[in-house]
Formats: sequence, structure tokens, C-alpha cells
Amino acid sequence: LEFKRLVCLTKIKNNRPVLVEVIKNGKDFIIEILKKFKILDLQLKQNKSDVIKTIKNLQVATRQIQNIAAHIRTSKDSMMNYVPLIKKDLEKLIFKVKNLLSE
Repeated sequence: LEFKRLVCLTKIKNNRPVLVEVIKNGKDFIIEILKKFKILDLQLKQNKSDVIKTIKNLQVATRQIQNIAAHIRTSKDSMMNYVPLIKKDLEKLIFKVKNLLSE
């Protein structure tokens, strides 16, 4: 939930330092979620509604990160180095979520 708030802050404060932090920390956060995905899988069987709520919150944040990455790419910003890496991790997360919910 806090991650979602941080990322959504970029809708209000659309300045470079905030975007840099969201992209850098967003990538680390997504990697940690991917590492701990097994826990979500186990919890889905017991607390389906809580896991769905968590995934929905995560989806809002990841969608905004995708928007930021697209903005960085079109503006040819120096942060462009981060874009392919975070897009790759976002793609992994999307596939894991699809897999989790299809079971």
C-alpha cells in the first residue's frame, strides 16, 4: 500500500527527483515481490480476497511505473538506462500474476 502511494505521488509531483526515486526503488520493490511470490501463491488458497486486494494495489503502482517508463523513453532522459530493466521485471511480474490467478 505504501509503495502504491509513493508511485501515485508522481501523478501530483511530476518532477525529476521523484521520478528517479520511483524508477530506482520501484525496480528493487518489484524484484523483491518476484522473490516472495511463492508466499502469495500459498496465501491465495487461504486468503483469496486479501491476495486479490494486494494484487490490485500492486497493479495500480505497476501501471504508473509503466507510464513513467514510457515518459522517460519519449523524453530521451538520462534515466533511460533503467527503462529496459524495469520493463523486463514488470513483464515477469505480469506473467506471474496471470499464472497465479489462472490456477
